[in-house]
Amino acid sequence: MQRIINRPLFSGLTAARPYITPRRNLWTTVPVTEDLAKQKVSVLEKKGFILDMDGVIWHANHILPGVIDFIGWLKAENKRFMFLTNASEVSPKQLSRKMKRLTDHD
Repeated sequence: MQRIINRPLFSGLTAARPYITPRRNLWTTVPVTEDLAKQKVSVLEKKGFILDMDGVIWHANHILPGVIDFIGWLKAENKRFMFLTNASEVSPKQLSRKMKRLTDHD
């Protein structure tokens, strides 16, 4: 039986769910026995990321710690990324407005 790491790979980034990482185009759990430094390097080498919104980017009406820095890192490193959600009661336009409102910290 595989155990999974239940802590973030980036400091300050939190998530309610265990991590999964792509391996040979399949999603698998990350074994606890893997060296954490190798896992970090593996994440840094990824070309793109798919990010769930609820509980990963924000919770209720609060952006989660580390999200702004992580998105900044994605942009600075020219990483491709997209957001997804299963919240069918909210339109894409409403989600876009919420993202702008929560991340607009000027």
